[in-house]
Amino acid sequence: MTASRNQIIDFLRGLVIIDMMLVHYSYYIDIFPGMYVAKIINYSDIAIEGFLLLFGYMIGSRYYSLFIKDEKRVIKRLFHRTLQIIKIHYLMIITISLPMAVFIGKEFTRGESTKLFIAKSFMFLNQVGLLHILPTFIPLLLLSIPVLYMLKNGCVVFVVVISLILFVIGNMGPYVLTIGDKAVFPIILWQIIFIIGVLLGKKSYEMNKIMPDNMFPHIIIASIIFISATFIYHGHHLLPALAALKSEYHFHVSKYPLNYLGMLYHGSIVYFIYCITVLSWKHIIRLKVVHHVIMLFGRYSMQVFIIHVYYAYAIVWIQYFVSHHASIPIAIIVLNFVTTVIALRIIEKGRINQVVDEVKVLSAQKGISS
Repeated sequence: MTASRNQIIDFLRGLVIIDMMLVHYSYYIDIFPGMYVAKIINYSDIAIEGFLLLFGYMIGSRYYSLFIKDEKRVIKRLFHRTLQIIKIHYLMIITISLPMAVFIGKEFTRGESTKLFIAKSFMFLNQVGLLHILPTFIPLLLLSIPVLYMLKNGCVVFVVVISLILFVIGNMGPYVLTIGDKAVFPIILWQIIFIIGVLLGKKSYEMNKIMPDNMFPHIIIASIIFISATFIYHGHHLLPALAALKSEYHFHVSKYPLNYLGMLYHGSIVYFIYCITVLSWKHIIRLKVVHHVIMLFGRYSMQVFIIHVYYAYAIVWIQYFVSHHASIPIAIIVLNFVTTVIALRIIEKGRINQVVDEVKVLSAQKGISS
């Protein structure tokens, strides 16, 4: 089930994973007075939107075509990926949550006993910083199976309608499907971005191309949506009366939990970045940093995420037990980026060598048979 990689997708995924790291580190790097670094990073946060959109795109562009040919193989693959995520999540619980609960205690477990806290963690009933992210993808992987069945049978409209209905219900009660702690990313809301990605991926597969022939109408649409949503978000600074209207009619941009304006605002940023990327790709692809960092991070986004989580908690450990000096988090953040690049290059070199060896073996076998 391998497929040639799309460089634009790898680039976009790389931007998203780097954005995620910056969002998680924004508090620590907000060290320049009056620069509002943390606010700028968080206002332009597209991490979860980008991940879910690209995740759905992968399902629609790669798995849909395979599902048409071999349903059982795809279902098996989706279950395998689900189990992989669960295994990684459980490993993080054992190596991060458990030590934090034991050594920091109820300040970390929010008043619960260690046993109860860990038990709830294994059952996905609590929301622990950063560790809540991977479980978000588990229901989406499982949701992919009925969605692929419906798309295979031509029920595209049905998929769209159901997704919209769930999103509307979620806007009225975002935690209606939540068991345990209130989910940071309630699936009833965030599934709509995943479904959009699936449909875009399916369209890309059917058209056999990732980009439209003319990107300018798209960039205009993205700009209009972003400017409009930004005015709703921040316009009260220019028009104080807008604040009263927003409050009276609940007309506001929200990401936690997601509402329709939050989806439009952050989604338009993703849309705009995609348009700019496609329009300027021939220039972007020439930059060394694109190949050696951004696309590298995009190809191995799961590994980047795992490494990042451990570094982020290293900062928590050091600040809790050693020192709150501002230079320590900065040093760890730099170390996170540098060691991640080194680790990924080693992984990439190993995989390239493996492919080369496999090609040599196949060539040798063909030579013998001939």
